[in-house]
Amino acid sequence: MSVTTLERVKEQVTTLMTSILRHYEANVAPGEVGPNGTGLATGQAPFKEGCPTGLLYGRVQSGKTLAMITTAAMAIDNGFKVVVVLTSDNVSLVKQTADWA
Repeated sequence: MSVTTLERVKEQVTTLMTSILRHYEANVAPGEVGPNGTGLATGQAPFKEGCPTGLLYGRVQSGKTLAMITTAAMAIDNGFKVVVVLTSDNVSLVKQTADWA
């Protein structure tokens, strides 16, 4: 992958992470984003209203996995302690990637 492509991915992920963090700070856990957050978990739901959802879609081999890995890495770099990955036992993508490589 070219340096230009990687820079574009980084730019897009930075924009996405900024949006996620702003939403999290405003609607999920005010005061918990950044170095001044408590880092404590609670049994109570932190949501003010509803639960935010998202969807990542794109063409085959368009960089969705790279975007998710980069987003997770940036979250960890910014103090998030846990990344939850929900997936299935579908191995089609593994086979597709192996065939492509």
